[in-house]
Amino acid sequence: MELLNYWGKAKDSDEGPNWHPLVYHSLDVASVGDVYLNKHQEFLRFISNEINVTPSTAQNWIRYLLLIHDLEKFSRAFQGQKPDLIKEITGASPPPTSYETRHDTLGFKD
Repeated sequence: MELLNYWGKAKDSDEGPNWHPLVYHSLDVASVGDVYLNKHQEFLRFISNEINVTPSTAQNWIRYLLLIHDLEKFSRAFQGQKPDLIKEITGASPPPTSYETRHDTLGFKD
């Protein structure tokens, strides 16, 4: 499957596009975080002091973490939540999958 054929955000609306490619969503989040850190240097210095690295290194790590924050959305299980959208994007039906645990809670422990 082509990299741009994965959805990151989807909406049920007739206005505008009903999905945003996952790659672009990830880049958007990292870019917004980068702009935020550039405008809030005191916060960036606080983080860099806490983890004992230079502000530049802290910003690079934060940018990277923001970029990969939704990596699990590339999974068949996540993408399969919207089979009609997958059919629209790729022209093919996704294999049946089960998505029982939300992607934002997969790291939680009971």
